[in-house]
Amino acid sequence: KNLRVIYTITEEEQNQSTDNDWKGEKGRIDKAMLMRYLSPYELKKSIFYICGPPAMLRAMQDLLQQNVQIPKEQIKIEEFTGY
Repeated sequence: KNLRVIYTITEEEQNQSTDNDWKGEKGRIDKAMLMRYLSPYELKKSIFYICGPPAMLRAMQDLLQQNVQIPKEQIKIEEFTGY
């Protein structure tokens, strides 16, 4: 009950028609996408977990801290370089 998963894709396969099949979000996570799913209360009280390659971590941390005003203490990061 304390976890919500929203699936998003940034790139569509050229051989598949995801427009008709895909029901999740499309595009990179941005402030507008976060605001569609999180209330101001949830933004203020949530802990954000970010896991991925270094460039993605930096981009998401910048988005959360600079654009959404999430304090650093509410952001947990795990670098995953195993791609």
